[in-house]
Amino acid sequence: MKDYYDYFDGYTEGKDTRMFGTEAWDETIEAEERTPVFVEGEKDPIRLYLKEMGAVPLLTKEGEVEIARKIEEEREKVVRVVFSLPFTLRKIITLGRMVRSGEAPLAEIIQNGEEETEEHLLLERKRFFEVTEKINGLYQKRKGYLKRLKETTPITLVKGGSRKRDISPPYALIKVLEENRDQILEKVRDLRLKEDVITTFSEELKRLILHIDELHRKIANIRKRKRVRYSKSEIEKECERYRKEIEKKESVFGMKFVEMRKALRVLVQGEREVLEAK
Repeated sequence: MKDYYDYFDGYTEGKDTRMFGTEAWDETIEAEERTPVFVEGEKDPIRLYLKEMGAVPLLTKEGEVEIARKIEEEREKVVRVVFSLPFTLRKIITLGRMVRSGEAPLAEIIQNGEEETEEHLLLERKRFFEVTEKINGLYQKRKGYLKRLKETTPITLVKGGSRKRDISPPYALIKVLEENRDQILEKVRDLRLKEDVITTFSEELKRLILHIDELHRKIANIRKRKRVRYSKSEIEKECERYRKEIEKKESVFGMKFVEMRKALRVLVQGEREVLEAK
């Protein structure tokens, strides 16, 4: 049975992001670098600024609300991807325990943490840990549900004396998984994480996928370049070393590389659309 990854449901992949969408960002940066800071003949920067501002239509109240809604919608997409990944959930659970022990500074993790009094931060530390433990409980249940789903055998139906295989997924179990996912995301929102923390998790995902992608490229290059000079067994031995490293990374992350790439496409799309909305 195909593995079930429900945290990407309902999202379209959009345009090809390729290497994390870096080509699109490079083009934007190059375009900005080509744009002169001062227009010829415009000596006064204040005049230039006012001229540029006059060319930009002012947003109506409805327009501001729509932009804010769009930004929040795309941020939610990013959150849904990042915090539906086993790797990130395990890190959040560990972070909660570090906060409780004082190893991680809560003020740098939660929104408006710097403005809280020491007394209030002590209460928040306790609350933060308790929420992460609830996430841990939901995550453990999720692993059990996914194991059951993986082990589910298609039902054999008897109709008119003939037997056929019912390969439709067990919808009751999938519904339970979807509810579990929503419960986890609700608890993540309760943590009130700073946007920088979420960005750190997403950047870690990108770095890991880039590293695994490089390992796959090395395997491809070995097969291509050494096919003439080396025996098949020597080539396979070197490729196997890289394959084991890939498997180790996948084990740490809790999912296969193909699903990591799928997560990345959704993540990059969400981050890009947040920037565009701004």
